[in-house]
Amino acid sequence: MSIKSLYFFDSFEKYNEYKIYFETQIENAKSFNLE
Repeated sequence: MSIKSLYFFDSFEKYNEYKIYFETQIENAKSFNLE
């Protein structure tokens, strides 16, 4: 694996973490608004 693909993979992992985080925040906001 080249440095470039390693860097891409690392940023892709981070992207997934942020995606999950934001989706969770949105879900929390939705359920909070429903109460």
